Amino acid sequence: MVSADFMGGMKGRALSLKAEVKKAVIPEALKAVEKDLTSTHVIRRVGYGKEFSVEL
Repeated sequence: MVSADFMGGMKGRALSLKAEVKKAVIPEALKAVEKDLTSTHVIRRVGYGKEFSVEL
């Protein structure tokens, strides 16, 4: 589940879903879908942690 704080921080940004993401930190629970996330959202590096974070 994506936190409201994370999504609130993304509001108002006019970015394409295909915009490159340099690094994303995702919960361990999403490890099984890492390849899908990296290819769909053009994520270069993935890390794991308790909270979502994205570096553009």
